Amino acid sequence: MDKEQEISRTRSLKGIWLILFLSVSAITLVVDIIHVFNILLAGTAILEQAILGIVLALLLPWAFLLYPATDRSPRDKVPWHDYIFALFSFVCPLFVFIVADQLTYAAWDINPPAIAIVLGMILWFLVLEAGRRVTGLMFAVMVAVFSIYPLFCQFMPGFLLGKGYSFTRVVAFHYLSLDSIFGIPMNVFINLLIGFMVFAGALQVTGGGKFFINIALSLLGHFRGGPAKVSIVASGLFGMVSGSGVANVLSIGPVTIPAMIKAGYPPDRSAATASCAALGGILMPPVMGTTAFIMADFLGVPYISVAAAAAFPAFLYYLSLFLQTDFYAAKMGLKGIPKEELPSLRQTLKEGWIYILAFFVLIYMLAWLRIEGWAPFFAAGALLFCSMFRKETRVTPKAFIQFVGSIGRVLTELTAILAPVGMLIGSLTLTGVGHSFSREIIGIAGQNVLLMLFLGALGSGLLGTGMTITACYVFLAVCLAPALTKIGVYPMAAHLFIFYWGMMSDITPPTAISVCAAASIAKAPAMKSMMRAMTLGIILYIVPFFFAINPALLLKGSPLFILQSLGVVALGIIVLSGGLEGYFFWVGKISWPARISLILSGIAIAYPEWISTVVGAVVAALTIGIVLILKRKRLIRRS
Repeated sequence: MDKEQEISRTRSLKGIWLILFLSVSAITLVVDIIHVFNILLAGTAILEQAILGIVLALLLPWAFLLYPATDRSPRDKVPWHDYIFALFSFVCPLFVFIVADQLTYAAWDINPPAIAIVLGMILWFLVLEAGRRVTGLMFAVMVAVFSIYPLFCQFMPGFLLGKGYSFTRVVAFHYLSLDSIFGIPMNVFINLLIGFMVFAGALQVTGGGKFFINIALSLLGHFRGGPAKVSIVASGLFGMVSGSGVANVLSIGPVTIPAMIKAGYPPDRSAATASCAALGGILMPPVMGTTAFIMADFLGVPYISVAAAAAFPAFLYYLSLFLQTDFYAAKMGLKGIPKEELPSLRQTLKEGWIYILAFFVLIYMLAWLRIEGWAPFFAAGALLFCSMFRKETRVTPKAFIQFVGSIGRVLTELTAILAPVGMLIGSLTLTGVGHSFSREIIGIAGQNVLLMLFLGALGSGLLGTGMTITACYVFLAVCLAPALTKIGVYPMAAHLFIFYWGMMSDITPPTAISVCAAASIAKAPAMKSMMRAMTLGIILYIVPFFFAINPALLLKGSPLFILQSLGVVALGIIVLSGGLEGYFFWVGKISWPARISLILSGIAIAYPEWISTVVGAVVAALTIGIVLILKRKRLIRRS
């Protein structure tokens, strides 16, 4: 617990406050179940805005009780002002819950009463402060600027010009409408995210993390570079339910990073491998993280459509990571783990049938029954029930309390992020500046798709260094995605492009949060680990351009064309990975001139255009042929 507190920077709760927190977490889950399953209370359905109000009232106060105001704030006690913040964080949303019926016909978001103005101003401040405590000052400043933008946007020049509103109207909009604090992000939160967080928590409390590691060990541990390959597969499996690169590193890294170092991998490469593998978990279906759920709402498609579209790019990313790891192990002569030290695959599957069943239930309900809101609750229920049949997975009362508490912490953190993000969306929508920004970008780039994509990548990368992935995506989904779609980019590709580039900061300097976490475990230099992570994760930087130009990689087109496109890109990635690591099949080690040739030809092969693909393939074949001929001549001379 001390280690957890240090990592999460949260206070520990004791006594009555711990009991209250656990009770509130449980009540929140019950409220969400009532909403998702449309359960009637006294023959009446609860309005969605009322559900939003009570959920925010239950969760937001804990952002002030769990998260200290500054690094110097006490951890062992809660200051008096945080109790006041927590009290008003409960009262202000509770008012929305109480008057939800009146809001539907009284138009209070346009002509609010005086009490609503006062409470709205208080909640406005509290939402920003909660966001600052959880995610940092940069995020809070960004949201704060855009939240007040409707007050002065009519005085701004050019495309920044928007429709201005009075202070009263803006307060009421943020507080009482369904387009700001209680807008899209919080709507997705109560309809989908809470359920998936319950499923993720159920996997962890029943030992799912150990199952993922054992699966990876039994499958790949004995191959060359086994520990690194185990890290990649285990992180990918765990990432499907964690939805967070940092959480993935901190959960799987303490096991896999020391194993990689012991096997001969340098500490910086071990940290980079773990962080890149962990980041890929955000891309991995069926659970991709918070942003993917919001993306589905933006696109107006079922979540399973987003997960299906993201499957091939995620596969290509892990293919590159796996190949670079394998080539490095071959080049350096790194061996795997002795088979006698590895768990049995048969025994692992036999003991882990409950996890396989849970995933089957989840995917069946998502893909076939299309009941997205119900799916994670049923999967979690099946997992918790089946876990009772084995002592090792059985959830004890103590473990169940930890399960509820961990979910409560995650939901509190998500609430403190999503409520401010809702204000960001609301202000851009209210002023119309998002559409003006799109028109300006089109004017700059014209109809040049590549230039537009480069501008989008630059904007996403810059915003991603100071904002959460969700906030960065939301901002650009409103401002940039419409511009991309207007010039012909497939809508799903436009949104996934923004999503990919928004999360680059996890492995890209100067922030590289996941790499920093992994480097601390590996005791490696942070900057050196970051540079290595950029090389290992290079596919993240180029694949978004490929699927934006050729949406077949997102399952758009005929099955034959999709498979053909995937095969060509995979071939390019194989060649590129060999060039990056200086090793290739049948050839062995290769020198820098050949490496550069393979890197360039690999990119050319993967680029979605037939001339470049053919030229790249010819150059790659010639390079490999020349290297083989030169090596054979050297062998003849030596003999």
